[in-house]
Amino acid sequence: MTEIRFYDQADDRQLRFAVIVTKTGGRWVFCKHRERSTLEVPGGHREPGEDILTTAKRELREETGAVDFGIEPVCVYSVTAPGNFDGRETFGMLFYADVKTFEKELHSEIERIVVQDGLPTAWTYPEIQPRLIDETLKRRAVAYRRLTADDLETFIAMRIAQLREEGATEELDLTPALMDYYRRHLADETFVSWLAVNANRIVGTSGMSFVEKPPYFGCPSGRIGLLSSMYTDPLYRRQGIAKKLLGLVVEEARAHGCGSVQITASDMGVLLYRDFGFVKNDNFMQFRL
Repeated sequence: MTEIRFYDQADDRQLRFAVIVTKTGGRWVFCKHRERSTLEVPGGHREPGEDILTTAKRELREETGAVDFGIEPVCVYSVTAPGNFDGRETFGMLFYADVKTFEKELHSEIERIVVQDGLPTAWTYPEIQPRLIDETLKRRAVAYRRLTADDLETFIAMRIAQLREEGATEELDLTPALMDYYRRHLADETFVSWLAVNANRIVGTSGMSFVEKPPYFGCPSGRIGLLSSMYTDPLYRRQGIAKKLLGLVVEEARAHGCGSVQITASDMGVLLYRDFGFVKNDNFMQFRL
């Protein structure tokens, strides 16, 4: 009987394999070996002198043709089976990867990759690899909670990463100003944020600032929510996290009595906001002081 175990860590010298649970565009990526009709998760043996992350990256490139990707460790796994290494427990590292681009041709024993929404019905290793995927999903499960002052250092780092990703190039340290802003407005409850968290790690952020303008016909209360800080870790994108966070902070604005929510959307965010029901206002103008 094959037995699979999972560990948070192990002696590096014990890690003989790397297996990479892989997605692209929110869909699963599997490999079809030239000599088999079944599908498998990318992975392989660690070579002498290689660190385990290098093994994972190399195997992912060789077996899927991945060129541009993000990758992170999930946990250590072990396999104990009667016909496997004389029944001894053998260890490997489980990784998760999200691939943006692939090479056009593969240069290994893999015949082709298969990208699909669901899991295979015909596995090369049916007793092992479905368990590895289940554990990956379990360990990458996301919970949602409100931002606290204790989170601000990480929150600000992610806010700056978002601004850089959107094209900001200015050589300016925004951290002190952001820290001052968030501390003051969290304290007087004119700023609120919901976070997506995986295993105590923040993987998604949102923000809503509450401002008041003279009432007008489009917003008789004069209260407006200004949306900001909508950012998801690249390895957690295309899982519905941004939409969930957006819904949570929009409800905060509604509870605060806001008559509308406004945002200056990046190109990446436009589809999300349109799908949610935001309408573009071409009258927005800005004068820099």
